[in-house]
Amino acid sequence: MYLSSVDIIGFKSFAQKTSLSFEGGLSAIVGPNGCGKTNIVDAIRWALGEQKTSVLRSDNMENVIFNGTRTRRPVGLAEVSLTIQNNRAILPTEYSEVTLTRRLYRNGDSQYFLNKTQCRLRDIIDLFMDTGMGADAYSVIELKMIEKILSDRTDDRRHLFEEAAGVTKYKARRKETRRRIESIKADVERVQDIMREVQKTVYTLQRQAEKAKLHAEITDELRRTEAWILHHDYVKINAMLVDKKAELIPLQEEKVTLEKQLAEAEQARIALEAEAELFEAEMRDLQNQLNDSSKHLAAMSQHKAVTIERIKAFNEAIQRAVEQSEESEEIRSESISSLQKAKERHDELKSQCETIEKEVDVNKQSRESVRNRAQELRNEARQFDETLAILDKTIAERRSASDRASERIAGIERRIAETEGEISGTKQSLQSILTDIASKEKEKERFLHALREAEISLQSAQEQSAELQFKIGTLQETIADKQNQKGRLTASLEFLANLVETNESAVHLTNSKSWSPASGKITLAEIVNAEDAISIAIDAALGDAGAYFVVNTFNEAQSGCAELERSSKGKASFLCKEFIPKCSAPGTSPSQKGVIGWASEIVSVDDAIRNALRLILGNTLIVETADIAMALRKSNANITCITLRGEVYGSEGIIRGGSISSSEGKRIGRREQIAKQEKALDQLSREIAQLTSDIATAKATNEAIDIKQLTELMRKAEFEKNSFEQGIAQLGYRKEALESARQKQDETLQSLLNELNEFKGSTSTLTEAMDDVNIKRSEADQSKKSILDRIQETDNALINAENLFRQAEITLVQKRGEERSVMAEIRRLEEVITQKAEHLEYLKAEQERAGNERTMLESSMNAVATDLTQEEERVQSLQQAIAQREDKARDFKERRHQVRTTEADIRNAEHSITERVHATELSLQQAQIEFKRILEKVSEQYPDVDLGNIPESWNLPEDFDELIEKEKARKLSNRLQNLGNVNFLALEEYEKEHERLEFLKHQLTDLSQAEESLQATMDEINQTAQQRFNETFEKIRGHFKDLFATLFSGRGEAEIHLGAGDPLECSIEITAKPPGKRPQSIELLSAGEKTLTAIALLFAIYLVKPSPFCILDEVDAPLDDANIDRYLQLIKSFSEKTQFLMITHNKKTMEAADTLYGVTQEEEGVSKVVSVRLTGT
Repeated sequence: MYLSSVDIIGFKSFAQKTSLSFEGGLSAIVGPNGCGKTNIVDAIRWALGEQKTSVLRSDNMENVIFNGTRTRRPVGLAEVSLTIQNNRAILPTEYSEVTLTRRLYRNGDSQYFLNKTQCRLRDIIDLFMDTGMGADAYSVIELKMIEKILSDRTDDRRHLFEEAAGVTKYKARRKETRRRIESIKADVERVQDIMREVQKTVYTLQRQAEKAKLHAEITDELRRTEAWILHHDYVKINAMLVDKKAELIPLQEEKVTLEKQLAEAEQARIALEAEAELFEAEMRDLQNQLNDSSKHLAAMSQHKAVTIERIKAFNEAIQRAVEQSEESEEIRSESISSLQKAKERHDELKSQCETIEKEVDVNKQSRESVRNRAQELRNEARQFDETLAILDKTIAERRSASDRASERIAGIERRIAETEGEISGTKQSLQSILTDIASKEKEKERFLHALREAEISLQSAQEQSAELQFKIGTLQETIADKQNQKGRLTASLEFLANLVETNESAVHLTNSKSWSPASGKITLAEIVNAEDAISIAIDAALGDAGAYFVVNTFNEAQSGCAELERSSKGKASFLCKEFIPKCSAPGTSPSQKGVIGWASEIVSVDDAIRNALRLILGNTLIVETADIAMALRKSNANITCITLRGEVYGSEGIIRGGSISSSEGKRIGRREQIAKQEKALDQLSREIAQLTSDIATAKATNEAIDIKQLTELMRKAEFEKNSFEQGIAQLGYRKEALESARQKQDETLQSLLNELNEFKGSTSTLTEAMDDVNIKRSEADQSKKSILDRIQETDNALINAENLFRQAEITLVQKRGEERSVMAEIRRLEEVITQKAEHLEYLKAEQERAGNERTMLESSMNAVATDLTQEEERVQSLQQAIAQREDKARDFKERRHQVRTTEADIRNAEHSITERVHATELSLQQAQIEFKRILEKVSEQYPDVDLGNIPESWNLPEDFDELIEKEKARKLSNRLQNLGNVNFLALEEYEKEHERLEFLKHQLTDLSQAEESLQATMDEINQTAQQRFNETFEKIRGHFKDLFATLFSGRGEAEIHLGAGDPLECSIEITAKPPGKRPQSIELLSAGEKTLTAIALLFAIYLVKPSPFCILDEVDAPLDDANIDRYLQLIKSFSEKTQFLMITHNKKTMEAADTLYGVTQEEEGVSKVVSVRLTGT
């Protein structure tokens, strides 16, 4: 079986379809760094189902798709196909050629194909599980895996051992079983939680059902009590209705009489009030006339006074108008005169302003001309300022450079002198050190000789101690193995010794001292000896007969029966040898493949027992599998077939099967097994004692070797030698340092001389340049002074022109201000003249109006005096008429009071009788309402009861007391209220929930049984996996020792051992001791030694379970030429069974390969493969 081809499309740097065809033997993939060699390994690992992006050297899975280059676009998917020749049927499939394909799209969709048929990742993992070819198996080894295999974390190397032992699927099954157990436990917890909730519900519903029952009892009692009360109230209210109706009739008749009297009194009062109302109306009319006349008289008096005042006011207004007219006329005359003067002054100012404006324009033009000339001169001055600033900066820079050059020259000259002095001192020190070194070299040989002698003594002692320690370790391991064997034998003996029947009668006879057969207490199964392979089948064939006690005589059997009868322990079966008849052997067993033989004939027993077995077992045939048993049963129905797993297919149609228990088959030949194991246990004890003695002797010999003292002597010699060599080395370092310093000093001196000459040349150049710049600055300075003088003259002329312009402008502003003031005065005077003329007209009109008003008021004054006299006379007449009617008004008042008093007395009497009638009617109405309520309540609560024909249960008892019964009803009602909400369906719900609770209990029992079954399955898996792992581990351990010694020229030592605890979970420790080294940890080994150690471990695994192909990615990188040869020799020895694909840069590895695959990148970022067949060339 081997990997025949790899097809890559769009994976990492393989943009185009790339195919690699492989054959058995050695193949190598070569190429420069970064060309994509390891991408081929990643492609194979990816196609095998690798899911860790870190292993594929990527951040996420989409990055494995070719992402494009500068000249190529990215592709949309990556696809890798592996073709494997399954010619040795290692893969669990019927195909001789298996093609595995994995495809990944950029959107994250992933597909797997097996021989072009789409499948799941789980199918791929299951296909390669325990074959050594999975994505994380030992078929792909990288250099970084060497560190992982040998690191303190043992998970990586444990996985290799598990893959080799084929326990991966067992661990997967164990994990799945454990998951199912956890799931069942979770289900148990869930069911228990539900049970607790249902139990609470059941308890609650039980209480609610009891509460509903109590509610029904109280309700019945309350209904009976309320029925009596209703009956009593019905009779009582009915009698009350009759009494109230009789009381109401005379009251209603008296009320009618009083209502008639009240009507007559009201008629008399109304007639008197009508007459009084007419008299009062007449009185009110006279009073109103009097009030109106009085008001009119007062108004006329007031109007007369007002008219007098108005006349007086008009006289005063006329006098004021005359005075104001005279004053306004005087002001108007003065204003006309002032206006004429103001106009003359305005004309004069306007002429002066025009003359001054012309003068301002002339001065302004002169000023602007002088200002422009001054600006031109200043611009020229600024240009000279800029030139002078540049020249001054240049002068400063060159002067500074000259100063720095002078300082640097002085410094260089000082350093030259100092360096020459240092060179002289260095020469003297160097000569002294050379003399010391020559002297020390002569003494060095003495220390080297002493160290060699100490190393030889120590090495000899260490080798002797190592041999003793190895011997002690070997003996201890042997003792451990023997003790493990002894422990297993002891446990087996204890198990066999304690393996007894569990039924009460067998246990009693086994432990009884009163029953002692001559041949001992032995069962039929114990004296039947069979091979281990068929012991389970024979045990199943015997069935209950295996527990028969075998006795020699009838008396022994009868004695056992008597003992059981005496102790009342049931019955037991006995096989009495003296009664066993002879029985011929069954015919020839069927010759069909898988048939082992007749159960009675393939066991080892004496003749008597064999006859018994022939009778008991009859036509019982032992076969290998259930399929064979079923085939035989179909062809011969009289045969009972039993498989090696103890499955029974009886002739009666009975089938018995299931899992194999730990005790099944153990009782077959128990006596012989116990004897053999006791003998083996005794032999083991003697061997352990001898080994313990050998260890004590070896330890005593090893303790006598004083390695510590020899090590101390060697260290002392080495320290003295190292100290001496350190002294020589220090002298050498000082010599090298002085020589280096001397060379640097010479270089420094030459550099300083060169630098000195350069600075002296640059100083003269700077001096010449400074002179040129100074001349240019003097010329520019003179030109600037000339321009400044001209600017001063221009500034003076500008000041004079500016003064003349400002003076003329100020004069113009003053004249214009004065002109505006005069013009404002003219406008004011014109307004005053106009206002005064208008005011005179107004005063004249006001005098005329006031005169007219005064004349009218004087005329109306005479008419008002006449009307006033007439109104006073009318008021006096009305007052006399009202006084005459006052007596008649008092008489009407007294008569009205008498009528009203009589009416009030009658009304009070009528009101009193009305209230009595109303009270009686109200009582009657309340009784009727209560009577109606009783009828409605009876109709509602007792629809089948007719109060006209009351049932016997409603008849009141003789001792009925209304108060007591109502109190009883109240208490019963309170009890119902105190019960609160009542679930009347509680009983029905209680039955349902109780039934559900019982179902959950059965479900919990089923889950517990399933958990126990799964736990038994997991124990069986653990036992099988541990056995396979331990066997494989021991084989790998032996091969690892041999291969390690081979890779280190037969002188290395290595060991692997398991830590404490479960073999499937404990750590796997590695110790390696290359020749001449005793490292405390494999971490202290060199890279090459680690590589050889890991290679020895990997190929030790290959010797136990070889992988069909192996990919080695630059594993040979840390190895030197000598180790490369041994490495290649080892690979070649394995290449007959395993196909090797090596990625390498080593020339010797390339030479050893049968085929070379070159990977290159002709196009940047795109890998290409070229293959060369080397076999036979």
